[in-house]
Amino acid sequence: MKPKIIIIVISAAVITLIVFFTSNKPTNMNSPVPNGKKAASNEERGLKDKRNTVSVKNKMYIDPAGFQFSYPDNFDVSKKDSDEETIYSWLNVTSQDSKGSVELKLEDSQLDMIDSWFKNNKEASSDAEINKVKLADLDARQFATDSTITTVALDKSVLIKIKTDFGNSRDVMTTVNDRIVDSFAFKAPEAPQTADGSSGSSGSYDDSVILEGEEIIE
Repeated sequence: MKPKIIIIVISAAVITLIVFFTSNKPTNMNSPVPNGKKAASNEERGLKDKRNTVSVKNKMYIDPAGFQFSYPDNFDVSKKDSDEETIYSWLNVTSQDSKGSVELKLEDSQLDMIDSWFKNNKEASSDAEINKVKLADLDARQFATDSTITTVALDKSVLIKIKTDFGNSRDVMTTVNDRIVDSFAFKAPEAPQTADGSSGSSGSYDDSVILEGEEIIE
């Protein structure tokens, strides 16, 4: 056999062996994430699973203005500051694990019926589907957009508005919204006790704002 042919044969054999061993190189099972990115640990995955979830346990919030509602215990209620005397209560329900929020606002209103609210309010678009719902014993209205769901009701001269911003989780915040709306109830404010243990009107108790909805008997 000519030397030239021998060299060609040997070269082909070497190339074949290189291709064979390269294609059968075992995969590193400890680094399944491409581009050198570190895989999430079990602990990190567990934390992510807990985010954007709604606890099955509830907490009760009772407001001095005369109402109460339940909300998931992994959320918190905070008061928004306002110097306006026409605002009786202004609350935010939020969670560190969700970008969404629920705003509850009770304020003085000159409306004579709840449907009139939609005529002068730009929050509800003209093509929004308005549903009739119950808020405590009140006939309320509810509508949704791509990013929010809003419930409004009128109790005498007090407008009640519950607006939920979905944030980064529509399903989670819809559940929170439904839990608050479904549990919303009127509760007469309790007067503080005097030094002798009896109820009195002294102190910081303010009975100037009492909602007229159905009182809850416990």
